Amino acid sequence: MSTTWRRLEVVAVVILAALVWAAPVGAQEQEKPSPAQSGQPTASSPALGIGGRAGWLRSDDADDTTLHGGAQLRLRLLPILGLEGSIDYRKEEFDNGRIEIKSYPVLVSALLYPIPTAPIQPYLIGGVGWYFNRIEIEGGRSDETQRFGVHIGPGIDIPITPQVVLNGDIRWYFLDVDSKRVREARRRDLDTDGWPATVGVTFYFR
Repeated sequence: MSTTWRRLEVVAVVILAALVWAAPVGAQEQEKPSPAQSGQPTASSPALGIGGRAGWLRSDDADDTTLHGGAQLRLRLLPILGLEGSIDYRKEEFDNGRIEIKSYPVLVSALLYPIPTAPIQPYLIGGVGWYFNRIEIEGGRSDETQRFGVHIGPGIDIPITPQVVLNGDIRWYFLDVDSKRVREARRRDLDTDGWPATVGVTFYFR
């Protein structure tokens, strides 16, 4: 079974577990009075927010897990639906340091909140991205590529106030660098599918 199919199975299991957990919690929350009924903003009220994030990144063929960071813009459209735009900076090494890839992923994602009134709000995230890659290869060779990729995974929002929300998620992404110079150097493509585990904070204008 390929790595991609194994990763999809893991994603499916995690999402299913999140939905099973969310169902009874959501039923309990629906019985509670909502702060929104008094006209006060809540963490699920429609709003625009901006923030930053950082975390750990691991691609399948990478030498090691590395740190990454970036900025995110989140828009809560509905209590159950949000959008996210983000840009990150990543740097990874492959083949014992012989290949270094610096990338700038520009991502657009949708967030689905199954229990938007809960004090802690799990979500499912999925989207697409454009990955701008700068590749340095031992011996002075280099290449630049721009590739399209997709990502999916679970996450959680932890509201500190209606205006300040912590978030954490893990996303599995599916990406092919597709560099002719890399293929020439190592006789095959790099497997750059992987996952970033990210924590962040968003400040909403509510």
